[in-house]
Amino acid sequence: MNQEELAKIRRFNRDYVLILGILNNSMKDLDYSLTEGRVIFEVGNGSHVIANQLATKLHIDRSYLNRLINKLAKDGLLSKTASESDNRVKILNLTTQGRKALREINHQNDLFTSELFSQFSADERHKIINSMELITNRLL
Repeated sequence: MNQEELAKIRRFNRDYVLILGILNNSMKDLDYSLTEGRVIFEVGNGSHVIANQLATKLHIDRSYLNRLINKLAKDGLLSKTASESDNRVKILNLTTQGRKALREINHQNDLFTSELFSQFSADERHKIINSMELITNRLL
């Protein structure tokens, strides 16, 4: 890979982080950080979600994730249940309030993404989505 390619990739990464910051600000209306929203999303879209496995999946420090989980549980958004086979293992589930929060987060993210990508033609969006899928499939 040459220096010009590296510079373009790094510039895109910096710019994309700014876009994520804008998304994080749009989440302020819902009173959740981007990371809290991601935890709610993962718990709501998974089955038998285990806290330690979630930390690994999201590349989050376990103690930080534990604080997030405790906050979300205190706020009534998720519940923690001890595994039947090992009391140390905590299984996470969304509460009714958590499922409502997930719907709100998804709606807010849909609005943000629709607005962000509305400036592109259908063909351009198709190319962008294909590129995103290629990157995701190769790197994750």
